[in-house]
Amino acid sequence: MKAMVNLPAADLYEPRWDTADEACTSSEGANGVCFVRTDRGGLVVKGCSSIVQEMYAAEVARMVGLVCPAVRQTSYEDPEWRLIKATLMRVATLDCSTDELVRSHIRVQQQLGSALNRPNLMVMELVPGATMLEGCPPSVAAGLLDASTRAGRRRLRELGALVAMDALLNNSDRAVCGLFDNDGNARNILFTSGDDGHTVAIDQACCSLDPENAISKRLVDRYHQRLQKFLKDLFAPTAGGAAEAAAGSGGSGNSAVGEVAQFLYNETVHDVGDEGRAMLLQGLREGVMAVAALPTDFFNRLKDYMAGMVQTDWQNVWADGLKRIHVLFLENAHARFKACVEDAAHEPTLAATRALADAEGGFVVNVMPGRGGSAPYEGGPRLVKHGVDGEPSGLVPPREPGPNEAANPKWSRFKDGKAPPGYGGSS
Repeated sequence: MKAMVNLPAADLYEPRWDTADEACTSSEGANGVCFVRTDRGGLVVKGCSSIVQEMYAAEVARMVGLVCPAVRQTSYEDPEWRLIKATLMRVATLDCSTDELVRSHIRVQQQLGSALNRPNLMVMELVPGATMLEGCPPSVAAGLLDASTRAGRRRLRELGALVAMDALLNNSDRAVCGLFDNDGNARNILFTSGDDGHTVAIDQACCSLDPENAISKRLVDRYHQRLQKFLKDLFAPTAGGAAEAAAGSGGSGNSAVGEVAQFLYNETVHDVGDEGRAMLLQGLREGVMAVAALPTDFFNRLKDYMAGMVQTDWQNVWADGLKRIHVLFLENAHARFKACVEDAAHEPTLAATRALADAEGGFVVNVMPGRGGSAPYEGGPRLVKHGVDGEPSGLVPPREPGPNEAANPKWSRFKDGKAPPGYGGSS
């Protein structure tokens, strides 16, 4: 498993399944997750009952500006779907040299008959050599989350922004931030190393509720009340500035910053310190601003875009997943994010947040109001940002290129509906 996650990431759109020579299931207990090695590197295949919500949330994350693996789906009518399953079975029945490999291949075969036996499978980018927050040793965490370094500050800011996005999506399956009654799930947070390292969000979730349902309405009302306080506290004016505000409230357990910092400590036994808390607060504020900058009709457009991903829906699996995405819930939450930023427009905290974002550079600053974050969502590729300057290194296209995407080099392989060798799917 360790050797697999240290592979280079294969091209998501030219996977070359026919060259696969090894596969293994996740060692973290994630059902339906399989790592595959091809001659181009590693890929992840995932089968889950909430694929629609996960892909929807992944697209929100990319639009907000967070770093996350690119994902796409292939359905049972696609040749690639059959090719993936045949490839996994072929690899899982190869002769094995060790008992460990035998056990690994048996698990792959078991997954093919259960979690990976779904009408829609997700193909995901591998995040090479990443460190999972769960089980991260104190010495490693101290280096990755060192607020005295530019990379450490970036990771802390990105983690804060990730918490803000999860607040929008009502996703409690990640960090503890005071908004949810949860213990957190540190397996859904990765860190990449080096000076260009990032916080990487995996296994996204959109847990929207139906505001028009009499039973769930009480949960919606409670969520709105908590969200209102969560947002208001983030931009509360303080005499001492962001660092003092974060340090002063961090130990009380009542603030989002303090909750996230405690969550990190519980997982790593490393205290990020006052400067680290200040960077978490900065990231939380930047994340709120990035969410607020999303177009009002973004959530409905994204749902429509996803509805067109699947042409033949087996027993309405895809349609049922779309029904669990409640646009009105997301729009109401988004309105609170916008109101929060508008109310803080003349507060020094907002100006300080913008100034620090400009000084640090990188992720969320690229989608703040007036910087490219207000264009209507038209589907098509979203940039997956990597590197210090947020240079794009991946694309997440729909099934067919949009009117403004023909010039993109990624699409040269899909002209006239022809998929590249080894892709196996239809474009």
